[in-house]
Amino acid sequence: MSEFSDSYHLSTSNIKDVKLLIRQSDRYGVVIPSSTKYIPFILEGLEEVGGSIDQLVQHNTKLLIHYAFAEDHGCWINFFDKDRELACLSYQAGDNQLFKKLAAPLDNLLSRAIINESTASSLQELATDLVVEEIGPKIAGVLGLQHVSWLSCADLTYQSKKDLQKRFPGAEFINFSKRGQIQTSAQCIPNEWCSEPDQPSFMYLPVPSLQLTVEEEAMVNRHFQYWTKFGDYNNETQEGFWMYEHYRKYLPSRYRYLSNRLMNLYGQPTKLLETLGAIIKLIGTNVNWEEDLRGF
Repeated sequence: MSEFSDSYHLSTSNIKDVKLLIRQSDRYGVVIPSSTKYIPFILEGLEEVGGSIDQLVQHNTKLLIHYAFAEDHGCWINFFDKDRELACLSYQAGDNQLFKKLAAPLDNLLSRAIINESTASSLQELATDLVVEEIGPKIAGVLGLQHVSWLSCADLTYQSKKDLQKRFPGAEFINFSKRGQIQTSAQCIPNEWCSEPDQPSFMYLPVPSLQLTVEEEAMVNRHFQYWTKFGDYNNETQEGFWMYEHYRKYLPSRYRYLSNRLMNLYGQPTKLLETLGAIIKLIGTNVNWEEDLRGF
């Protein structure tokens, strides 16, 4: 079995900050003892394995890092300032453009003094000779994060409190009574936003109805053409999801579910157009989409 781990790391010296954030998320979480400048913790989220949990991020008031490592695939590190994503460092096996792709997010982190030149250089060097099985712990070491191995948000649903206490002496358990109580798709009722049963829970959340300007409508139509004719995936190179990732980066955290919703709207042009309209309006006009739209 290959290792899969994901954890959160809050930039604070006060464990009360972490406890408050977990309580505000209204989910079960575990704070792991650590001597690093970031306090690590795990939040239950069976449906969000490997991804950041929006219900947590929307309450964040500090620098928050989400770390995910899959031994067979790579490592992903997302940085959040309050509820906005600042950067994502993605180290994936077989990505020939990895070194180039790291440049922009590393520059962003440097400009905000979240990392220094030495750290940026070390992170670039790890991309030069990528060893997927080792990349997670190495990145964690460079960033000063504690690598919480073989533990993910899904484990909080299945592992007992006793087993976790044995493995992490001194760990603190927050909202334990909420264990296993996250809303699932089986509990969702079909509505105007999703008429099909047994879909992911985010499909039943409301799509904001917002007034668009003429310029915004034109931009929405271009994004619509992109999704209907290109689909955000290149079958020849087996690469994709660029626009999806950008939506998640720029959307306010409480609306990031809209980008997930897109992935379930193939063959539903009306709902696709409606969702894209909300996304473009919520992101605003400060993003230059030209390169991402690929001529559409």
